[in-house]
Amino acid sequence: MKYLLIIALSLLLGSCVSEKKNETLLLVENTLEKAKEQSLLMAQQLIETEGRLPKTIGADGKLETSDAYWWTSGFFPGQLWYMYEYTQSEVL
Repeated sequence: MKYLLIIALSLLLGSCVSEKKNETLLLVENTLEKAKEQSLLMAQQLIETEGRLPKTIGADGKLETSDAYWWTSGFFPGQLWYMYEYTQSEVL
């Protein structure tokens, strides 16, 4: 009887972990999908501004850009690379 109780508790706890893992996986997938959409929107906004990369959003809500020598200049290309690795989308 003792072993039956241990097995039942193990199965119960195992199912809780599995459900939590599925919720977490869904959250991660949704977040990465949103990041992909935002990355594409940013890239489309910058396509006309050759040599400029996103820097920050100003107090007026407008995008500020920088050249390749600003210390954050590699962040956006790195983000695009990670999104490409995740999606394998040639657009990225």
